Amino acid sequence: MESFFDYFLAYAMGLMYIVFSILCYLFPSAVAYGRKHNNFKAIFALNVLLGWSGIAWVVALVWSLTDNISKEIKPEKKESEDSPLDLEEKKAE
Repeated sequence: MESFFDYFLAYAMGLMYIVFSILCYLFPSAVAYGRKHNNFKAIFALNVLLGWSGIAWVVALVWSLTDNISKEIKPEKKESEDSPLDLEEKKAE
């Protein structure tokens, strides 16, 4: 007779397998999201809809690793946007 622990262990291992499988399946989308890829939505759609084929999964992974990421550009500081500390330094000079 099997005990409760055996059923629990089988259930837990099955659940871990399902979670691990989903994480592996969505890995290209996670990479694209983490890199702030400009085509994240398209990569996600390709990954979800055709990733099961294997070829599309590899294409999505390679696409997510391309250098098409959004680069944050810091705006240049204008003279009128000086902080009070900057103004004190200019007066001291």
